[in-house]
Amino acid sequence: MKKLIAIMALVPLVSVSSVSVADWSGERSAKMEKRGGHRGGGHLFHFFRDLDLTSAQKEQIKALVEEQRDATEDLRTANRELRFELVNIAMSSNYTVEAYNTRLSSFLDNQRSMMLQRSATENQVYQLLTAEQQVLLQQKLAGFDDSQRSEEEDITSDE
Repeated sequence: MKKLIAIMALVPLVSVSSVSVADWSGERSAKMEKRGGHRGGGHLFHFFRDLDLTSAQKEQIKALVEEQRDATEDLRTANRELRFELVNIAMSSNYTVEAYNTRLSSFLDNQRSMMLQRSATENQVYQLLTAEQQVLLQQKLAGFDDSQRSEEEDITSDE
């Protein structure tokens, strides 16, 4: 009976992971390739390509991003470890909601701190732009938001 319960618990995990792998191996990777591939550095910064940044602006942005990356390194490392701990707790015979919640709270606190630091960096970068660059960036962000909404509608209509 215990084996049957264990197998039943693993079936959804296997099916979800195979869907995720299929999603990333096909259509998603083609989209990434079309957009120039994944370069890291966050989703916002690819909008800066067409803003005709001066070399001084590029250097200042690079310094801000590196500073933010260094400031969040400890949090990212801690969250990597916490993710493993969360999986280990969930997949152990002595699972308790309390133990999982304790680790999850730490993980979410770290995520919140990283997001706040990232938003501060993004605002500093935004302040470096000229008024014309800020307007152009706002237009690109609005267009991206519209395209994301239509992409989400396409995904939900397929279900």
